[in-house]
Amino acid sequence: MWIYFLISIFWIETKQEDFIDGKISDGLYVSKGIYQEQDSGCIEFVKRFDINNDGYFDLTSADEAGPYIRIWLGSSSGYSPTNRIYLPRDRGGGVFIADLNLDTYPELIHSGHELSYATIFWGSPSGPSPGNYTTLYAGKCEAIYCDDINKDGWLDIILPGRDPTGIWIYYGSRNGYSNYLYIPFGEWIEHNVEIADLNKDGWKDLIFILSESGRGMIIYWGPNNTYRMEILPISLTSTHGLSVADLDKNGWLDLVISAYRYSIQSAILWGSSNGFDSIPPTIITTGYSSGGSAVWDFNKDNLLDIIFFRISYQKPKIYYNTGTYPYFNDTNSQEITPLTFWATGGFVGDFNFDGDIDIWLNNRADYSYVIWGPNWTNYTSLPVSSDLHGSFMEIGNTYNRVFYEEYISSIFYLGPDSVINGGTVSWIADEPQGSKCEVYLRSGNSSQIDTSWTDWVYIQNSGDSIPQNLFDKHYLQYKIIFSYLKPTYVPKLEEISFNILTSPPSLLNIFPDTSSYVHPKDSVIYKVKAVYTGETNELVYLFTSNTHPGWFVKLTDTLGNLIDTILLIPNDTFDFNLKIYSPEYPSPFECDTTYIKGYLISNPLKRDSARIITKITGNISLKIEPDTEGVTVPGVTIPYPLRVINTGEFKDSILLSYTNSSSGYISYITDSTGSQIINFVKTFPKDTVKIILWVTPLPATPDSQNLTKVIARSSWINSIYDSALVMTYLYHMPYLLVEPDTFSYGNPGDNLKYRLRVINNQESIDTINLSFHHNQNWNARITDTLGNLINKIYVPAKDTGFIIFEISIPENSSGGVRDTAFIKGVSNNLSISDSARIITEVKVSAAVYIEPDQQKEGAPGEKIRYYLKVINSGNSQDIINVYVLQSNWAERIIYDSLTNMPLNDNNNDGYQDVILAPLAFQKIYVNVGIPQNASSEDNDLAIIRASSTNNPSAWDNANLFTQVKKVFYSIILEPDTEISIPYNSSFLINLYSLFQGNSNDYIELEYSFSGANLNIELRDSQGLNPLIDNNQNGNIDLGVCEPSNKNYFSIYLRAPEFNYSISDTEDICIIRLKGYLYSYNTLYDSAKIKINLIPPLYIFNYESPFDSKRGTNFFISVPEDGKGNLEVYSRLGEKIITLFKNKPLKRGKHIIYWNGKNEKGNYVAPGVYIYVFEFKGEKIKKTITKKTSVKR
Repeated sequence: MWIYFLISIFWIETKQEDFIDGKISDGLYVSKGIYQEQDSGCIEFVKRFDINNDGYFDLTSADEAGPYIRIWLGSSSGYSPTNRIYLPRDRGGGVFIADLNLDTYPELIHSGHELSYATIFWGSPSGPSPGNYTTLYAGKCEAIYCDDINKDGWLDIILPGRDPTGIWIYYGSRNGYSNYLYIPFGEWIEHNVEIADLNKDGWKDLIFILSESGRGMIIYWGPNNTYRMEILPISLTSTHGLSVADLDKNGWLDLVISAYRYSIQSAILWGSSNGFDSIPPTIITTGYSSGGSAVWDFNKDNLLDIIFFRISYQKPKIYYNTGTYPYFNDTNSQEITPLTFWATGGFVGDFNFDGDIDIWLNNRADYSYVIWGPNWTNYTSLPVSSDLHGSFMEIGNTYNRVFYEEYISSIFYLGPDSVINGGTVSWIADEPQGSKCEVYLRSGNSSQIDTSWTDWVYIQNSGDSIPQNLFDKHYLQYKIIFSYLKPTYVPKLEEISFNILTSPPSLLNIFPDTSSYVHPKDSVIYKVKAVYTGETNELVYLFTSNTHPGWFVKLTDTLGNLIDTILLIPNDTFDFNLKIYSPEYPSPFECDTTYIKGYLISNPLKRDSARIITKITGNISLKIEPDTEGVTVPGVTIPYPLRVINTGEFKDSILLSYTNSSSGYISYITDSTGSQIINFVKTFPKDTVKIILWVTPLPATPDSQNLTKVIARSSWINSIYDSALVMTYLYHMPYLLVEPDTFSYGNPGDNLKYRLRVINNQESIDTINLSFHHNQNWNARITDTLGNLINKIYVPAKDTGFIIFEISIPENSSGGVRDTAFIKGVSNNLSISDSARIITEVKVSAAVYIEPDQQKEGAPGEKIRYYLKVINSGNSQDIINVYVLQSNWAERIIYDSLTNMPLNDNNNDGYQDVILAPLAFQKIYVNVGIPQNASSEDNDLAIIRASSTNNPSAWDNANLFTQVKKVFYSIILEPDTEISIPYNSSFLINLYSLFQGNSNDYIELEYSFSGANLNIELRDSQGLNPLIDNNQNGNIDLGVCEPSNKNYFSIYLRAPEFNYSISDTEDICIIRLKGYLYSYNTLYDSAKIKINLIPPLYIFNYESPFDSKRGTNFFISVPEDGKGNLEVYSRLGEKIITLFKNKPLKRGKHIIYWNGKNEKGNYVAPGVYIYVFEFKGEKIKKTITKKTSVKR
């Protein structure tokens, strides 16, 4: 027996200072926001694209010389000149949209450009208000960005200026933007700013463009507002725009720096762990790209592309990512849209949510444009006054533009004496339409992430339990994926809490975590150790879990014996093995993760596990053969039989293609029957598939020959391929022909005769010598038309002779066996010859058996496994379909009993099948699942059919009969109760019993009691008739009862008369009732009934009369709780003494002693006295007056 206690540890992150120590992606920050709960802390998005919170993209433009900043409001019908907000400002410049004051209404922040100040237009439910704004001093700033760079929970405003040159950083706070930092710098900083954690130190860095010198600059930010500045290793003639993304997918951000008005070249700087100077930059000639750039996967090839917004009335230009360094070049680019622009900015997004990316283009003219995808030929024009910039906020994740962001928490330590053993996780999140905060957990035994840590585990719902595979670890960490479908609807997280149940760490250690490789249909042995550091010998139960389907594992000792329980000696090491068998046909990239788990049988909380990762390895190779040649005439198709051989270790759908050296020939590939054109073949390891290449010279082809290259390529790895070379020559009508080539079927024992023509196209008679050879050891000969054996034939000039080729198929031939014979004729006049090819194939006969018929029984919910044998009794290899013909309970998937994998559909006809050689068999199994609600009367007949594909009329059935056995799960007896009844009264208590099972049964009843002696009798539900022994087994029962139905009965009670005496008596009776099933008496439940007997309201004294010096006792009984007074008077009404006043009295009997003295402490004189007892309860109020006397 083992006893353990679980201790609960509570971990909550809800405040800004709780979240701030985690790792956060660039699109998020930890704010001081208070939304659904009272603590000021929230993980939310920096950028806002919907300024009035209606779910649509809103677009911005800024008139170069005023009078407005224009906000074009999105709607279900797109954009129009009338659906807008105008904010008064007389200069253009950059615009950023963010919720600065955390009231859920986004603000619009304008950089000012030629003005000496920036402006915050404060948000409202309908959008920014023209009259509610705050100005911030800055030096003619064109660019702007907002982010919480000092991690205080408030967004800061970054304004790089040019008069004076420098950078203004206004720090946000609850009270606004009065505090700022000015960083002087001697160059102009223009167009747009980007912020991202470039060096992955947990602090977001600032990236700027130095337009006049053609360079860029990074300010690497750090704790306590420290920073360092670094000039980027690039120098163009002039620069202007900036984009940030991981274009080469190496895990580090890259920088796109676009050309300004003095340069037509832009640059891409490649990020790495060493910064931006270890990989040479890519230089592309984009044209004057003063409008900057944006990054998106425009052609949907899973590679990020770049669009450049160009001036001088040019079209926007997309550079497509090639996937290999230098990734971008001028030839792999495309100008788009039917219009030309003087673009000063823009960004991309799916503005109408149709699945295609659209473009917003700020145009230094009378109109700016929404350009609609997917072809970017349609557009909507919106009126502006020389639009000079707007918003440069790019959508999606900074690295890949996918719609998600990520937060990874700090690591929570439970302490050295505690490990996870249960608990729940809950969170509070705002998840607008199409968005979600996806919660993941992992745990480990080290403060650093190492091999002791589990993989991330997804938690579906708030309030869910911590998964069991995270147990037994000291450390816990969570991750939030902030996913969304629309950038206008993004989620935020306000609180996450963990109620962690802990237990002491296990003294059991199973190790190591390890990994290895295994070939298909092979196995690998891992050497594992178990150590127990306790003080006594312990039995440990070992088992495996999480093994992938199709893989098979065994735990053995070092001698190969199967084990599941081992004895561990303190501080000793037990060596054992895990043997893992790979699937028969895995993919080359398949991987299995198996956990070896163990726990002490004396205390299952003392447990440990080891993680074993096994990866598939093996050879992927193939061949196609033979290289061959043939001759035909123009317009006549010639077939070339080829073989595709899978020489590797994996199943492979081998891709087929071809090329012709001459355009005067056409080709195609078919299966071996020539009936279906194909471009791939499915193969098993070491399998050979026959195909046919058909080549046709066009009638007017000028080429006398053609080389066809047939390529077979692995579907797993494109670079693995082989080729066969097929040369086709043209020829003219020969002088000698032996024809036709023929194909025929025959049965074993058949004698087949083929009639052939021998054609002499010469101008004179010829003697044609005849011979043959063939590949089977079958009897064959050449005869004349009368059956005479011949070896030559005389054919006149320009005439035809006839011969017979006769061949006999042996009796014992297998179906599908083929003989190929070549009958050759050689001219006696000329050195020429010709041959006819005769192919004879043995017909396939089919016979199929599946056995045996079986009968089993099982419980509801149980899965019964039936093993069967499928036998091919035909004369050739057969693909035998196996399927469930009839059953209500059987699974439709049938499994290979050796691999435990579902049978394949090898011929793609919709049925599972097995491929068997003649007289071969294969063992399979079928699972029959008994329904949870099945009764013992239910049964099922499953008919499993095996059917030949060689001959569908050849089939056999196996009958599997499954009967449900009686099963009982639980019984309850209700209710436990407590009642109070007066003495000398009767009472009826109603009870019921209910059981769960799949069959009717008797409910037996027994009872016992202790305490007060009551008259007790078990009766029916009405209390009229005593229960009897219906099944005559010596016990009272409720008769035959149905499962899940309440069966009511009662207990009749008769209380005894009240004992008016001082002697103590029992006033409580405990009845213990037991109910159980007749067919399963170990399944029982009990009910406890407590009876409290209520005494009457009564008082007397004993002895009476009494000696005053010895005193007397008052016996008092009360029927309920209350308060009482007891006073003694003389016969004249004079009060002698008050024995108690307002004394609390519990229900029951009480003894009050009077010592015979009055209130002055003197003994009373002999005589008659009157005592008055007054009682006040909740229901009863009564006064009792009685006499007593004192003896002389």
